[in-house]
Amino acid sequence: YNSFVWRGHDGSELLAHLCPTGYNGDVGLAGGLIDPLRGHRQSGVHAETLLGTGFGDGGGGVSEAMCERARRLGSLTRPGKPGGLAGAPRARWSTAGDFFDRLDKLRPELPVYQGELYLEYHRGTYTTQSEFKRLYRRAETALQAHEAVRVVAGGKPIDEAAWRRVAFAQFHDAIPGSSIGLVYAQLNPELAEIGDAALDAAAHELGGRGAHCTVLNPLPIPRTVAVELPKAHAWAVAGVTLPTQAVAGGSLALLQLPALGSATLAPVSAGRRAAAPLTVSERVLDNGVLRAEFDREGRLIALREDGVDLLLAPGGGLRLYHDHPACFDAWDIDHYTAGSAVAVGAMRLHVVEQGAVRAVLRGESALGRASRVTVDYILEAGSRWLKVEVAVAWAEQHALLKWHVPTRYAGRHARFGTPFGSIERAQQPGTEREEAQWEVPGSRWAAVVDDGGDGLALATEAKFGFSCRDGDLGLSLLRRPVDPDATADLGDHRMRFAIGRHRAQTAGDVLCTAAADTLYAPLVVASGGAASEAPFVLAETGSLVPSWALPARDGGFIIRLHEAAGRRGVAILELPPGPCDVALVDFLERPLGKVRKLVGNRWALEYAPYQVLSVRVRRR
Repeated sequence: YNSFVWRGHDGSELLAHLCPTGYNGDVGLAGGLIDPLRGHRQSGVHAETLLGTGFGDGGGGVSEAMCERARRLGSLTRPGKPGGLAGAPRARWSTAGDFFDRLDKLRPELPVYQGELYLEYHRGTYTTQSEFKRLYRRAETALQAHEAVRVVAGGKPIDEAAWRRVAFAQFHDAIPGSSIGLVYAQLNPELAEIGDAALDAAAHELGGRGAHCTVLNPLPIPRTVAVELPKAHAWAVAGVTLPTQAVAGGSLALLQLPALGSATLAPVSAGRRAAAPLTVSERVLDNGVLRAEFDREGRLIALREDGVDLLLAPGGGLRLYHDHPACFDAWDIDHYTAGSAVAVGAMRLHVVEQGAVRAVLRGESALGRASRVTVDYILEAGSRWLKVEVAVAWAEQHALLKWHVPTRYAGRHARFGTPFGSIERAQQPGTEREEAQWEVPGSRWAAVVDDGGDGLALATEAKFGFSCRDGDLGLSLLRRPVDPDATADLGDHRMRFAIGRHRAQTAGDVLCTAAADTLYAPLVVASGGAASEAPFVLAETGSLVPSWALPARDGGFIIRLHEAAGRRGVAILELPPGPCDVALVDFLERPLGKVRKLVGNRWALEYAPYQVLSVRVRRR
């Protein structure tokens, strides 16, 4: 069917219509009008269909010839006109809004479809133009960091111009990576400048004077995080010397930060003896919580968290695929590619960092015909995630580079992150529809699990293409198409992701939170201002994820949260003392109702499966 009601996994519904034409509608009789109308499968329910008109792919709009054909056909086929043009459907101009108003009256007669509308096409767009995608994510998180500073300071919303420009980068074909090279020559520097400007503005508003540092956690979740500081000496916060270690250009400190809270660090010449370094050798990384083991070829062969072994299988690491789609080079990954993998050569690991805060193992190898790759395995004190940084000097052509973590998790489905929530997709052999999903999109994370929901997860900074078959979870890192951009993805890339345990029943252990926690750095200001307390505390969050905080237009601030695992529950919002109003609002900040108040300055945030909550807090 062409017209239907689409229901999202949170239960919300949208009226949907699939136009039975391409995006270049010329108003010609056969290809323009008659053939699309024959493709309209619900003429018995509603006799009209919407046809986009003009040169849609290039943004050129309609031509004079199209307008004249539409005028003449409208004149020949209008209702009540005697004669007319035999066999020609009646056609007239309409807005999409008017069309949907008419279609909405027939809503009870339309079918309902709930679930993913997976596009079995253009699977390469999740990966092509890697640097552009990284810069997009960086600009997005930098603007969110600037908004976090405004929330902490009680400031007003930031200028919308930068957000509008970042949103414009979603325009077809920019963010899919399928534009001509000139687009990325212009947009890459622009996105980099937006990210730099947002971080500079945030640092300026947070800054002060003196030799101390201020470190702000821009995320609405508490964190214990390794922070790179500008000077190579010991640091203290509130009179307590932090575990530190010297690194290139400064020092690394382990710091506990509340949600949207900051700490002021002062340099000290002496203090409490630093914690013992992590256990590290050429084959082992161990911080007492997480233990990773490697073979002689530099491959991860064992991962243990709190004494529980993750069910790894042999053959993990980098794989290089032949990737020459039959058509639409930058857009597609064909089915044959999934069976063309060649493992990347062995890389002997050696220790490049070892201290109280962080340990790093590094391996290097040739890659393909003319490329080189460096892999860093990074483990921080107390972390439950093994970070991986892959640096590639990429010079291949018609190749796809993926990272694989084979496992023995045998659940029917794997779970993939979405912008607000998650989705399950089959990872075992199945129907034709399921087999077509050899490359799928994901936002920030994916997990391969047993049917009970426990398993292994990948959390990623700016990668969006995944695969999962028979327990083998793959992450697409780089492609190398040559059309329409002959230089696409050539050059140096640095890509970051993390590997860890997925525990389905542990409250608060939600992967999108872990992805943000492990991959987004706090804001460090060399000459910082005073430390600030967290503007709120969230408790008993369960599977409700606090993802963003921003100033409200009419005063106060908004906390954006979403449920990510398909469960119900009640989270607790705790605010500092003093009178305030707490209400639910929609995305346009229009009120939806009050939040139930508990004892003291505590409120109950009731959530349903996959629900998005926007909570506005305003002091009286």
